[in-house]
Amino acid sequence: MSVDLCRGGLVLVALGAALLAGPIPPAGPTHPVTHAVMTAAMVRAPADTDPDGLHLPDLAMAPTADLRVITSRDGHEQLRFTSTMVNLGQGPLVVAARRSAPGAPWEVVQQILAPDGYPEREIPLRLQPVWGGDGHNHWHVPDVARYRLLRLDDGEEVGANHKIGFCFFDNAFYRDLPQTPRGPGFPDDTGCAHGDRRATSFRMGLSVGFADVYRWRIPGQSIDITGLPPGRYRLEGKANGDDALHESDTTDHLDWVDFQLIRHSRAAKLQIIGRGATPEPAESDHGAVEFYGTPSRPATAPDECLADDPAAESCNRRG
Repeated sequence: MSVDLCRGGLVLVALGAALLAGPIPPAGPTHPVTHAVMTAAMVRAPADTDPDGLHLPDLAMAPTADLRVITSRDGHEQLRFTSTMVNLGQGPLVVAARRSAPGAPWEVVQQILAPDGYPEREIPLRLQPVWGGDGHNHWHVPDVARYRLLRLDDGEEVGANHKIGFCFFDNAFYRDLPQTPRGPGFPDDTGCAHGDRRATSFRMGLSVGFADVYRWRIPGQSIDITGLPPGRYRLEGKANGDDALHESDTTDHLDWVDFQLIRHSRAAKLQIIGRGATPEPAESDHGAVEFYGTPSRPATAPDECLADDPAAESCNRRG
């Protein structure tokens, strides 16, 4: 039997299973997808190296930037920052979800794709998407990344980022890797069912070599530091915050910034005193993020929050 006939038979089987299983999540612009039957054999411990050689993503945090203290209109002090999650793996991070009807529980899977864009495997995830209000107006996947604030002297946690979820996509280019596509495979937030709270399916992704940038103005990019005493602190970011996603490498999740919190006449200021990552980045990799641009697509910046108030509760289709 030829390879083409084998593939045709497999596709027919997958399509038959999909019809029995229900609606198929929408495919990304460069990643066609069929919905395979999910069995217990597909389930394995999250965040490990797959023995079958699957093309897994590898999530990491690029250096945290734009640290500043903003006093909101209600008088609270917010430590605000720009965070960037990147994919350094062999395949894209793809999360798809479906449900039988609006209001029903979601069935969520991580799709592991082959280089040709077809699924190698679908792995059930114990996640329930959340609807992003406050101007986001799309579906979020929880705990894709987390930030916490530690007192540097004793390591005690004194604050945590309250951002509840992420709509991730290829909004910036990070680094050219063997599996990096010529252009963004997931170029915007349409994969998060933007504007459709009653959606019954969505599919979002982050391509190899691309980054998902969250600007400091975006709602949720903050930690409340109201009343925090002067001292030395560490802002620590962690990719795959709850270790729920499946990756090839779990040793490169952390990035941190150490700073001195200084108060004069109640006004808070920051002085950066150190940075680090696990593992330390290579000499040639400074974590620089560039807005993507290819010969067929002009360079484009992701949408910015346009409100005058840095702590505004709205943002243009981001977050």
